[in-house]
Amino acid sequence: PANQMRKFYNIAIAFAITILLCGNTSFAQEAEFSQYYASSLFLNPAFAGASNNLNISIVARVQPLSGSDVTNEMQQVSIETPIYLGSGTENKLAGVGITLFNQTTGPGRSLKKMGGMLAISKPINFDAFGPQSLVIGVQGGIVRRSLDFSQLTWGAQFTPFLEEGFDASIAGSSSLFEDNKTVPVINAGVMYQYNPQKDYLVYSLSFFSGFAASNINQPNVSFTTDQTSKEPLRLRYHGGFEYVLSGRYHISPNLLINYQRGSIQTNIGGYISIDFKSDQIQSFEDNIRLVGGIWYRLRDSFVFLVGMSKQKYRLGFSYDLNKFFLGAKGRLETLQPAFELSLNYTLKSRQGSGRFSNPLF
Repeated sequence: PANQMRKFYNIAIAFAITILLCGNTSFAQEAEFSQYYASSLFLNPAFAGASNNLNISIVARVQPLSGSDVTNEMQQVSIETPIYLGSGTENKLAGVGITLFNQTTGPGRSLKKMGGMLAISKPINFDAFGPQSLVIGVQGGIVRRSLDFSQLTWGAQFTPFLEEGFDASIAGSSSLFEDNKTVPVINAGVMYQYNPQKDYLVYSLSFFSGFAASNINQPNVSFTTDQTSKEPLRLRYHGGFEYVLSGRYHISPNLLINYQRGSIQTNIGGYISIDFKSDQIQSFEDNIRLVGGIWYRLRDSFVFLVGMSKQKYRLGFSYDLNKFFLGAKGRLETLQPAFELSLNYTLKSRQGSGRFSNPLF
């Protein structure tokens, strides 16, 4: 219909303007997953209420530095489920999600970060059976950082009396620091959704737009007892849409903006997917979907992704070609790839609830 096409063009124009306005931003890279929507509770706690099904996701990321013992690794597992008052999908009361994660980096994997988070969200439908909804989510948990001082060298261990200049027998300064720090963390987010269940028999597109804030309480993460180092507030905007080109082909432009420590990181990307069905009915049971996509993190890296979904399972693999790498000597400018693998499982919990509402799959 003409009005649906007009809506598609208006959204596309607004999306393009947003990208142009972000073209001159600086970058601020912090450890994160490249498959943003496979690890959606890391992106926005509002995703805990976005689906009508129980979902389990596992994501693992590794980024080695050639010729060095420095490796950045991240793993996470998430479980999220809706809570209903009645038998229909319109009676969804809330969403709940649990996330466990682990991260290691530095020489000899000396710096470790692990934690657990609980997210609770509340969906607000604009009308009982309409395509629009607003989801508000909060997330809280505990994060523990630890540092293996045996992998570090100290200025006091360097001496001019040895040819190599370093004497490991000299004690370092580790006694001045704590070797671990555990802090509470609070996050929150909100997300608007249009046709999240992707019912393309009635609507021509699916649209989402969200905002999230992490480290709202700004906990003290300093390893010293007499100093304070607050975890900086991190703000995210994410948005995009999926449009049906035909019964088989879909396109999905996306935008992710991160703000932290006065710097902005802009991620522009898009996916194209192919459904192996000749009509627009998205069958939860037997449809196979292939996905390919590319992201560009401005002045930093390209991310290439391929994925497939079949019945209850979704598998994704991404190759992240980074320009910068956080190594033992600080921020290094070198083309160093990272690899990421994701696996998602969906258990359909309501008749007629459609497939998973994740923007990628």
